Amino acid sequence: ALKAQQIKRETEKQKQILDSINIAKAEEIKLEQIRIQNLKYKQQQDSIAKAKKLLKDKEIQDAKQAELSLEKQSQIKDSINRDNFIEKRKQLIAEAAKKEQLENLEKLRIKDSITKAKNNITSKTEANTCKYFINEYDSFNKQQLIITEKYYIQNKLNIELIREGTKAKINFNYFEDLGCVDYVPNRRSSVLITLENNVNLKFYHSGSLDCNFFSLKANLNSSQIEALKQSPIKSINLKASKTSVLLTDIDYKNFFIEKLQCLDY
Repeated sequence: ALKAQQIKRETEKQKQILDSINIAKAEEIKLEQIRIQNLKYKQQQDSIAKAKKLLKDKEIQDAKQAELSLEKQSQIKDSINRDNFIEKRKQLIAEAAKKEQLENLEKLRIKDSITKAKNNITSKTEANTCKYFINEYDSFNKQQLIITEKYYIQNKLNIELIREGTKAKINFNYFEDLGCVDYVPNRRSSVLITLENNVNLKFYHSGSLDCNFFSLKANLNSSQIEALKQSPIKSINLKASKTSVLLTDIDYKNFFIEKLQCLDY
């Protein structure tokens, strides 16, 4: 009976040991499950935190992107405004320059008109003005003596108009050597004037022999005076003993039209 009790106690002890082991194992399993649950929870929380961080980072990035976009749009707008301002400024400058140019042209036109009017007045005054070397009564010959100044009708040719009482004369002075100016009939020097109406008038030397520069003195009758008044000069041909010269570059074509009146008194 004692042995049986010992065996029983031993068995119970073994059972207690096994139960303790089982309880310990169960606790260990439970702890492992809790650890795994905690790990899963932590992983979950980490995932949530990571997701939140990613979301926040994205929001920040989006905000920055939006800010950059707004800034870029603002820069583009500023650039457009600046370009528009510059273009407008250029346009205003161009308009101002054009206005100034038009004003200057108008001023120049007015100035030219005034100058032209003055020149016309001057030309008319000059045309109606007679300049005399002598214009007086010759008491010795009892006649009016008129000698005009020398009028240049070409850069080398000038003309004098002369009146001695009822007789009119004309002198042609040309500053080149054409030979002698002669009065002898078969070699008589002459001046041929062609008017623009194609009328020809010839003047012969009536003075003495002159072998210096061409200086021809001729009589001027009333019919010649009337003919010379009708049309401007087209050309003048000067003929002396050595050669002749044809002048077509007449500067003062209206000389006779304007100045023959200077012989009136």
